[in-house]
Amino acid sequence: MSLFDRVCSDPDLLHNRAVPFSHGYYLFSPALSGLYAQLGMYGASFVIYAALLLGLWAFYHHRATGVAVFAIGVALAIVLSNALPQPRLEGYLEVNLVQPGIVGDGEHFVTRSEDYLRRELSPQLRGGALNVLPESSLFNYDFDTDHLGLLAHDNLLIGGTIRSQSLVYNSVVLLQKGRVTARYNKIFLVPIEEDARLQAGNERQTNTLRFGDVILGVGICYESSFERISLKAVHNGAQALLFLSNTQSPPATALQLRSVQVRSAETGRVALFVGMAGNTSMTDAKGKVVWRMPWASSERRAISVPLYSGLTNAVHFSAQLSYILVAVTCATLVSLLWKGLHRKAERDHQGRRDF
Repeated sequence: MSLFDRVCSDPDLLHNRAVPFSHGYYLFSPALSGLYAQLGMYGASFVIYAALLLGLWAFYHHRATGVAVFAIGVALAIVLSNALPQPRLEGYLEVNLVQPGIVGDGEHFVTRSEDYLRRELSPQLRGGALNVLPESSLFNYDFDTDHLGLLAHDNLLIGGTIRSQSLVYNSVVLLQKGRVTARYNKIFLVPIEEDARLQAGNERQTNTLRFGDVILGVGICYESSFERISLKAVHNGAQALLFLSNTQSPPATALQLRSVQVRSAETGRVALFVGMAGNTSMTDAKGKVVWRMPWASSERRAISVPLYSGLTNAVHFSAQLSYILVAVTCATLVSLLWKGLHRKAERDHQGRRDF
């Protein structure tokens, strides 16, 4: 078993602060992708947990019933996964993904990254493709934008911290013909140090950008944990999703990639995860990782990214379904509590009569 696979299956990671277990993505597998596409992350998580609890309850009272409930649940998940109407394939986008594979923040970090990117994005390799680099490839928390000019004439998508007047944001920018043609400021900052140093982006901004005739949804690092990011992008016409990350910890990167799988499944979109140190990958529209770059490797890969249109039920109704499921849960709990109190009152009344 590879390090990545061990990390993804390590139960100790359930306590990871960045992506809590309650989000349900940890239970994700391609076999359940239909459930996520129907209900979204929170709705699917609720159904999965409810089915597990129901199965355990039934198994405790009657083992055969518990096994039957579990088998029926698995069968329904598989049927949903394969019977869902899929979003329509509209074409392909040529993309160059660059993973510097640089770990740590040493003295020559920027120099090494710059040399590698110059070599990998030489004119004969560029063409008309979109060149995607990870968050913090050339600039990061020193608020330095001097390196932007190095590759500004490329069709370049890159992330890093950028000052805007007196505020500093963690941003993704699209650079074309020497100028910034699109920008997205990170909304969900990591609640450790990032939120103390940077300004969160306006939640009303769109997290889509246009490259030619193609609309792409973007997210930065920790934002892959939030279904709002991907659902909002697809609502605004995104045909594929891109998540840029500078995470340099194998466990944290594995967690991010697992949540990207959920983002793909619930939206029916291919997602690219572009990492600084490793696990740069492409996930298909059902949430299956098609390929992945090794950890700490320096690579460039030219790929054709499938573009889709059409909305899954999760994109249409996930918020409403979540509210409905929460309301049903609360109503059920209140009903059970009322019934328990009523039975207790009847027993007390019967006891007084017998006395």
